[in-house]
Amino acid sequence: DLGDYTPLSDMFDVRTGPLVAYRDPEEGGLYPYFHPRNAPAWEVITGVTEKRRFSGTVLQPPFIVVKRTSSPTDRYRASATIIHLKEAVAIENHMIVIKPKSGTLKDCRGLLKILKSDRTNRFLNDRARMRHLTVGIVKNIPL
Repeated sequence: DLGDYTPLSDMFDVRTGPLVAYRDPEEGGLYPYFHPRNAPAWEVITGVTEKRRFSGTVLQPPFIVVKRTSSPTDRYRASATIIHLKEAVAIENHMIVIKPKSGTLKDCRGLLKILKSDRTNRFLNDRARMRHLTVGIVKNIPL
């Protein structure tokens, strides 16, 4: 048991990416678009690699995205990427978005180190034996 600790949700807002690729029509504004295949783990993305039309909720960086699907056998359960663009972006629903309440890149960088830690791997493997990370589990990651 971890005893008293500060959960991630005290300093970060956590949600699922709003865009459902197969269901949302490609209409509306043209936005930078991120999904598990174009969000390399442990990197800071500062450029646009892909765009998509989307009329739903877009998000303002900086924030971290974590792939929802992982396995207890993966080296890192929370495969995370910092999105650091100057414009709003569309995030696919197979990603969990973790946005610092401070709005700072510094807090994103600090969290990246925590997500990559053995402590976080152990925490997630204890609580997420299935392949999907959930918003609830991520909110409880100890800082």
